[in-house]
Formats: sequence, C-alpha cells, structure tokens
Amino acid sequence: MQEQKDTMVHNQMMQSTTPMTFNEIAAKQGITEGLLREQTRFQLLLKKTYSKVVENSVPTLGNKIRISHLLISTQPTQPPADPTKPEPPDAVAKRDADALAKVKQVQADITAGKITWQAAIKQYSQDPSAQQNNGDLGWVGKDTQFVPEFLDAAMKLQKVGEIAGPIKTQFGYHLIRLDAKGAEATAAQKADFKKQQMDQALSPQAIQGWFYGVTRSANVTYNPTAKLNAVAAPPSKPTAPSHKAR
Repeated sequence: MQEQKDTMVHNQMMQSTTPMTFNEIAAKQGITEGLLREQTRFQLLLKKTYSKVVENSVPTLGNKIRISHLLISTQPTQPPADPTKPEPPDAVAKRDADALAKVKQVQADITAGKITWQAAIKQYSQDPSAQQNNGDLGWVGKDTQFVPEFLDAAMKLQKVGEIAGPIKTQFGYHLIRLDAKGAEATAAQKADFKKQQMDQALSPQAIQGWFYGVTRSANVTYNPTAKLNAVAAPPSKPTAPSHKAR
C-alpha cells in the first residue's frame, strides 16, 4: 500500500510543480483508501496466481553456461570528417591489425599471470557495459541471441576458467571465458537463476496479458437479480436465546 501511495505522489511531482500529499491526490481523483487497498490486493493475487502457472515452465540451467568477455573494438573512435565518403581500406585494415595485436597481448599477459581476468577487463575492455558488469554476460545457451561466431565459440568451451579467442565479430575481437557450467551449478546458483527467470516472467505486462487471455476464454455467467433479491429479502427474525445462553 505504501509503495502504491509513494508512486502516486512521485508521479504527481513529475507532472506538476505543486507537491501534493497522497490524501490530496486521492481526494482530487476520487480514490479512497479502501479502493486502493482492494486494487492492490487484486494485483497481488494476480501475481501470486500467475506465479503458480509459470513456476514449472521457467527455463532451468540445464546445458547453459555462464560466460564473461573482453572486447577490443575495431570501430573508429572518432566520427569521420566526411560521413558521405567511405573510410579508406588501409585505415580499416590498420585499425583491425592494431586491435588484433592488442587483444593477443592482453591474452598473453593473462596466460602468463601478469594480470587477472577481471583486472584485464577493467583496464582494457572496450565494451560499454564492462565497467558495470565486469564483462559478465550471465547464463547463455544455444538459443541466446548473440552473433553466431561469438555464440559458437562460447558453446565450445569445456572447462571452467578456459578462455577462447581472439574471436572476431562485427564489434571487434573478443576473449571469452567460461565461468560456470549449468550441469555443475550449486544450489545457490540454481535458486538465483530461477528467481531471475521468475522476475522476468512476472512482469506486469505478462501478468495482464495472461489475465486478459483467461478472462476472454472463461465462461462467465452473471446473475443480475442476486443483489436485488438480497436487498428485497426481509430481515431474519432473531431467535430466542436458549436456557443455556441465559
């Protein structure tokens, strides 16, 4: 309930320069505490019910592997002076050769123990997300949407800690390390993976889509006289208390 109230207050602040309390927003929009409570309860029940529907159908680790990567880019660092003119082939070739030489040197330093895998990623990787995720790409499988040459090299890795590469893609040269295997995953890793899959499956859009489908396929029969009969029914007569009650 408090999260719902805070969201309403936050949204109002984003739309207006005049801050309002929840009670002021509720009064303006005709929302009561009871209505908000019932709406919140309904959404929680939907989520709880749908979680039972998808719990046994979320993917498991199975044959998935967990990988991380280091990228040396072959893309130009500066925009071309004239975008209408193609880049000279010798410039493209030099940039490619420089990137390949650099990634090979990094790989050699890792193999020789001069630098750790994680330190190399922080220092050299040119993947824009590397500084946030340390090169971690999570659990991947044969159906993961990676460029084919990258995915093919990753899926051929056999031993944890093994590094493949350099692998060339449209982005540059990659080093790919096998960090864990789904078949050897710990109970904690399996539980964490399942939680991630459940969180993705229980998105508001997925829940609403499921509920829409359920209600469309359901055979719902309304009884329009139920409320009328309840109102028209005479009040029941109180029964006399028994001797035991006295």
